[in-house]
Amino acid sequence: MCLVANMLPLGCPLPRCQEKCAAHIHPRRSNAPCRPLAGDPGDHPQNPRGDPAQLVIATTAHGVTPSTFCYHCYSVYTPACGPANPVVLGRERLGSLVVTVLPQTTGALDWLDEAAAVRRTAGLRRVLRPRPAFEPVIDLASNDYLGLARDLRVAQGAMRAARTWGTGSTGSRLVTGSTELHSQLEDELAAFCGAAAALVFSSGYTANLGAVTALSGRGALVVSDAASHASLVDACRLSRARVVVIPHADVAAVDAALAARSEPRALVITDSVISVSGELAPLAELHAVCRQHGAVLLADEAHGLGVRGTGGRGLLAEYGLIGEPDVVATVSLSKSLGSQGGAVLGSRAVIDHLVNTARSFVFDTGLAPPAAGGALAALRVLRAEPALPGRVLDAATAIATAAGAPRPRSAVVSVILGTPQRAVDMATECLRHGVRVGCLRPPSVPAGTSRLRLTAHAALTDLELAQAAQVLAAVLAGAVR
Repeated sequence: MCLVANMLPLGCPLPRCQEKCAAHIHPRRSNAPCRPLAGDPGDHPQNPRGDPAQLVIATTAHGVTPSTFCYHCYSVYTPACGPANPVVLGRERLGSLVVTVLPQTTGALDWLDEAAAVRRTAGLRRVLRPRPAFEPVIDLASNDYLGLARDLRVAQGAMRAARTWGTGSTGSRLVTGSTELHSQLEDELAAFCGAAAALVFSSGYTANLGAVTALSGRGALVVSDAASHASLVDACRLSRARVVVIPHADVAAVDAALAARSEPRALVITDSVISVSGELAPLAELHAVCRQHGAVLLADEAHGLGVRGTGGRGLLAEYGLIGEPDVVATVSLSKSLGSQGGAVLGSRAVIDHLVNTARSFVFDTGLAPPAAGGALAALRVLRAEPALPGRVLDAATAIATAAGAPRPRSAVVSVILGTPQRAVDMATECLRHGVRVGCLRPPSVPAGTSRLRLTAHAALTDLELAQAAQVLAAVLAGAVR
């Protein structure tokens, strides 16, 4: 079934739409001309310009695709579905077609209306919903895994930094943006995780951009897991290296890509904990393949730090890989550490190279001192309370049980529902009952796998977990099949 959801009056942009219907030919259909109908295109009330054809946006079983509507024969041709003929404009339902006309606009940014229409049709439009400072809901949506974002000790660390250093770093890290506080955070973060050195960036995103681009470049190969975070994907695009994307967690495919390479340098990248599903990457196996082929393994520990490994030191530390010379880690300061920023962990040679070549470090303003102070305070809380990660995993197990999901190995519980609208509806219903959950739709996840993303926090009480479990069980009972 083809559903034409939005029609954009763009004149006659395609050469197959001719002035006279008798000569109008759809080249992908057949070489027969369209059958003329009575009346002139300009007589149609929704076609005041008299355009012989218009570009439409059609939603089909194959996805959203541009199509052509002809006013002469009232036919719609979509590349995925082929012709649908005849139809009549203006009716609510026309067999397999529903047509709506958008107001005509002109200008260099008219395409934004078309893009917005596609998103609405596919159920992928997103809007910002500012939350109040305090609200009576149970949080199963944020990445504040250790519950430290509102911890008084962390807030006081940020306030001390603001009083001492000011609210901004005042410049690039290579000019005035490096303070003694940044250096202290880097030293303690590296020591905690077991790395030789660390380098703090303004975000986890820029840390990934800097690490991948600086450690690859022209004449290198980057092998990326298909489930890598968007920041790693963008880093691949910016790297100017040859990029091979392999199926998720396919160690054999990594092995094959490295074995077939002609480049002298290679970098294998993956999330240690997949952000949308909570799965763990096969880091030990990946490192063995990298070591065999002389490649570097870079793991994004954004969702591993604070949750996996002894005392929350991360999955690389759990596998005994963090200090290896051919291993580089990136971490986020905005998840388990409840602050803002990111960092790269590796050998001193790696960090020195990044200081000199990572463009997202060299040309970016340094991390604001309050964020650095908050992250340092949170790191010290984690170091002093090594039981926190276990509480996160216990909470995740309770949440997964209520949602009917497999036992999780991280703070993330994924409940796949299928369509975007179904996921949005379930998330809305959970919030209506006092539980905020994450809702992931394409492009965050592949088409057909829209889902609820439920996250566990160490600060969740037994009562909150029981209430959340009751809501999840009730809401999902009618959604999961």
